[in-house]
Amino acid sequence: MKIDGIAIAGFRSFGDQLVEINDLQKINVFIGKNNSGKSNILRFIKHVSEMKIQEPYKGFNQELDYSVDSKTKDIQFGFQIKKGPSATSHLYDQVSSQFTKWDDHFPEWKKSFWFVYSTRHLNRTVEGQPFAKTLGDHIFKACPPDETNRITGKLCGYTQGSPEKRAQDIAVKLLQMTQIPFTAYLIDAFRQITHGEDDAGLSGRGLIKKLRSLQSPDLNNYQASKLKFSKINEFVQELLGEPDAFLEIPAEQDDIYVSIKDKILPLHSLGTGIHELIILAASVTVYDNVVFCIEEPEIHLHPGLQKKFIKYIKDKTNNQYFITTHSNSFFDLEDVNIYHCRLIGRHTKCNLVTTHLQKSSILSDLGFKASDILQSNYVVWVEGPSDRTYLNHWIKSKNPSLIEGLHYSIMFYGGRLLSHLAFNDPEVSEFIQLCKLNRNACIMIDSDKKTAHTWLNDTKKRIIKDFNTNGAFAWVTNGRTIENYIPEKIFNDAIEVVHPKTKKFFKWDRFNDLTKLRKDKTIDKVGIAKKVSLCPADFSMLDLEKQISDLVQKIENANK
Repeated sequence: MKIDGIAIAGFRSFGDQLVEINDLQKINVFIGKNNSGKSNILRFIKHVSEMKIQEPYKGFNQELDYSVDSKTKDIQFGFQIKKGPSATSHLYDQVSSQFTKWDDHFPEWKKSFWFVYSTRHLNRTVEGQPFAKTLGDHIFKACPPDETNRITGKLCGYTQGSPEKRAQDIAVKLLQMTQIPFTAYLIDAFRQITHGEDDAGLSGRGLIKKLRSLQSPDLNNYQASKLKFSKINEFVQELLGEPDAFLEIPAEQDDIYVSIKDKILPLHSLGTGIHELIILAASVTVYDNVVFCIEEPEIHLHPGLQKKFIKYIKDKTNNQYFITTHSNSFFDLEDVNIYHCRLIGRHTKCNLVTTHLQKSSILSDLGFKASDILQSNYVVWVEGPSDRTYLNHWIKSKNPSLIEGLHYSIMFYGGRLLSHLAFNDPEVSEFIQLCKLNRNACIMIDSDKKTAHTWLNDTKKRIIKDFNTNGAFAWVTNGRTIENYIPEKIFNDAIEVVHPKTKKFFKWDRFNDLTKLRKDKTIDKVGIAKKVSLCPADFSMLDLEKQISDLVQKIENANK
């Protein structure tokens, strides 16, 4: 089973006040300074996975695991139970269905609620849990007597009794029905392939034997094991860029070999980063529907390999992941939750990151400067907002998975730069230097040509040359402006909506000026672009098909 949210109190760097780590996804990344408590979260999840609500837990180290300034000396944990779709929606439904007016009785629980357990009070029954009384008191205050009477008749087999006792008995039953058993494995920061055993065959130790069982499975697990081994080999092939590469475990089970073009090489000969990444990928593939806690996967892995690993676990496995890191490579990945861990006073606080400002705070916390970060995976420079609207429309039509602000950014350079500045103006030089910060870049320039024989001005020629020389992409419109890529009917339909009083009909031509309503008035470019973008994209005009296809390909390549 997977977890929607977990709360921690009294464990190591966590104080007596519960810290809620909420709204967990499949992949959850915890970022923060050294000694901010990131690893303590992973250790705690591993502990909780080994607990049983009705049995005492003896797995804590009395000297290390209890918060040093705890007044209660009680380690507590809690689970978030969420309304669907979620991992715990069945539990939410099971609890809420006991009440006839759930939303009225518990409006603060419309989306989720938390149940909390004390490890000091783990025993044969849940009646001794402090939260049982807290929950019972809440039910007593929220529900009328006839409601609790009905529920105890259904859950406890009796009616009547005092309303207080009925509420307490209901609380105990609810705690009993919302236990969340899950299996967790910890992959620590030291990973090395060795022969032998460990608790799960992970972190490299003992992994050889498990891979051997996937390579040569017994009959009962033949298909499932072969499929897992095939997934690992597909990852190895992609990683090495060798379609025929595959892993091989010898009969002696003393090493892992990689076969590449009829050559057999020991895994460690491929370099530490590849070695480590294959260990990680293999480890998370041998188990299904479990929780993996992974410490610092960026060790020995450059950002490209880090992203390949995240893509693999996202697409090829069905586990849930808790990952600690100091790397900013996880920031722009889809479907990955980022949590910022900080030590405030002597205690760890952990917050879900949802805004760019919060991401900036993490980067500052880790010591990154603005100059350390190259803007975006891909940057498209355009003259103004209407160009941005058209480009987003066309890019989305070619590849709906590409998202502005995640896979690419659109920046404005302003028409003055290309229309009014001289070839050797300092501002032109500064702009070119700025663009060199990220060579995964495109600049889109209106040709402004009135005829096929009109020359581009020297400033545009200089910027085009410098972009192309530095491996970037310079796109000069094949017509006069970007508006000349719009079919005549679609453009005039948009004009009629945005400028209903005009009687002008724009006749399309490659070099016609489609921006003037009359001599002293221009069209509402942004309004027209928004209306045009409501229509299906038409790539038949001029060289639009080629240019937008090239741009999309470059954005895709920059995000691999």
